[in-house]
Amino acid sequence: MPDLTVDVCRATEIDLEAYAEFQREAFRDLLAKRRASDRHMTARFYQWKYRTPAGSGRIATVTRGGEIVSSSAAQPLRLSFDGSIVTGWHVVDVATLQHERGRGHFIQTLSALTDSIPSDDVVFAFPNGASIGGFRRHGFDENVVMTTWVNPLPRLVKRADGRVLEIDGFGSDRDIPGIPTGGDRPFIDRRSDYLDWRYTDHPINTYSFAVFDDGPSRGFSVTRTARVMGRDVVLIMELFGSTSEAQSALVSRAAEQALREGVGALILMGTSVPLSTVGRSCLVPVPSALLPKRQVLMVRRGDVRSKPSKCGRWILRTGDWDVF
Repeated sequence: MPDLTVDVCRATEIDLEAYAEFQREAFRDLLAKRRASDRHMTARFYQWKYRTPAGSGRIATVTRGGEIVSSSAAQPLRLSFDGSIVTGWHVVDVATLQHERGRGHFIQTLSALTDSIPSDDVVFAFPNGASIGGFRRHGFDENVVMTTWVNPLPRLVKRADGRVLEIDGFGSDRDIPGIPTGGDRPFIDRRSDYLDWRYTDHPINTYSFAVFDDGPSRGFSVTRTARVMGRDVVLIMELFGSTSEAQSALVSRAAEQALREGVGALILMGTSVPLSTVGRSCLVPVPSALLPKRQVLMVRRGDVRSKPSKCGRWILRTGDWDVF
C-alpha cells in the first residue's frame, strides 16, 4: 500500500477540481442519509469559500498514492473581540473517505492545520457528533450551543411596517444598521465586505436583504428559502438590531417572504436572541435531540482565553454555520 503524505497548503495552491470530487465522495453517505444535495460541491464553490475578505484559506490533506483520502480546511475571518479585531480561523469541510476512516487521519489533518496557524489567531469549529471528541482531545473547548428557533405558522406574525426596506446588498458605502458591539463576547465581524462576500457573492444560493432604520431603533437581516429535512423553509441567516422592535419587524418581513413563496416555516439559529423578539415573532425552541446536528461551537484552548479579557459566550447566528 502506498505511503501516506500529510501536507498543508493555501487553498489557491490545490487542484480544486480534484478536491471537490474528493469532498463529494467523502460526504456521499451522510448527504444521502440527510436527503441533501451535493450540487454545491464544485471547484467554483470552494474557490469562493476559501477566499474571504480576511485572506486565503488553508487545506491540510492526507494523500495516498497522490490521491486525497482525508482533509481539514480553515477559512480566515475577522473576529470582533473586546474592542479590537483579531483573525479567526473557521475549521470546515473535515472529511475522510469511507474506507480510510478509523485510522487517525482526522487528527493528522487537524494537527497539521492548527500548527500552521499563527498562535495569536483564534481557531474555532462547529463539529458534528462524531468529531467532537477529537476536537476536545486536540485542545478545543465547548463555548456555546446555538439554539434553533422555529415558527411553524408564519401567518401568525404581525405584518412588517414601512420602516423595513429591502435592499440589493451591502456595498462598501452602506452603513450597516444594528451591528452588535459585543464587548468581550466575540462575534464574526460583519462589515459590508464580509456580508457581500458571504451572501451577495455566494456562487450557489440566493439571499434577500432588509434593513430597519427608525432613529435609535436600527437593524438588518438576511434570509433565504431552502429545503431542510425535506421541507421548504425560510432561513433567517442574519438578524441583528439595536432593539427588539427592530428585530421583530425584520422577522415579520421574513414571515411575509414565507407566505409570498408558499413556505410553511421560519428557522433562526443563534445565541443571544432577546426573549421579547422570540415572543413577538412566535418562535419556539427545538430540542437538540430532534435536530440532525447539535450546533455546538468549540474554540481552541488558549486562543481567546489567553487575551486580556476572558472569552464570553460568542454571539452567533445561522449564517455563522457555513452549510447554509
